Formats: sequence, structure tokens, C-alpha cells
Amino acid sequence: MNDLNGVVIANNGIQNFLRSCEVALIKTTLNVNGQATATAIILQDRNNYPAKKNGEAVVNPNGGKNLTVHITGDTPVINQFVTGIQFENLRVTSVYATSQQDSTFATVHYSLTADRIIFPKKQGE
Repeated sequence: MNDLNGVVIANNGIQNFLRSCEVALIKTTLNVNGQATATAIILQDRNNYPAKKNGEAVVNPNGGKNLTVHITGDTPVINQFVTGIQFENLRVTSVYATSQQDSTFATVHYSLTADRIIFPKKQGE
């Protein structure tokens, strides 16, 4: 059994992972304390890898998956679809897994935090 710290491994990989993804913002929300949460979706994941027995690549493995990211900086409430966003200083703050009783599979959950959302520049800026 490996007793590795999954947060360190995940943090080293999350930045590289998202460099090969197209991400869109769905919305931001503020809780009663003013803390912001961004809900985003991975439109395209170009991190293909050979995983099938015949060597065939798994294509767009995370396409269509949602991300929830806690934002520590000032963030406006946004309720519109914005493509081409990035997260500044995105980091994993916790990793945990859940599984069903008698199952050989587990679902790994990541808690993500970023300093702010970086929006794409408009033409002419």
C-alpha cells in the first residue's frame, strides 16, 4: 500500500492538466460570508492516454465534467457562460475517495481553490 500525500501529487499535476483543457465558466456564487465559488465545465480535454488493452487512446477523458473552485480573491457574481477562462494559482486543498460497500472502485474527490478567475481578453485589448 502506498502512503503518499495525494494533495502534493495532485497539485503538481493540476496545472499541467488544465493547460491542455478548454474550460468555460458557468457561474459564480457568493455565500453569506462573501466567499466565492466558481462552477466551470471542461469543454475539451486534450490529455489523451493509451489505457485500453489494445493500446487505443482514451480521447477527451474529462470533457463535459464540472469543476467547482473556491475563489479567495474578489469575484463578481456572474451568471453567464464564458469560454476560455483560466484560474490563477489553482491548487488542490484536499483529496479523498469514496466507494460503495463491496466495490473494487472508488471515486476520487478534489477540493480546488484559486486566487482569481482570469477572463479572456476582448478583441482590441
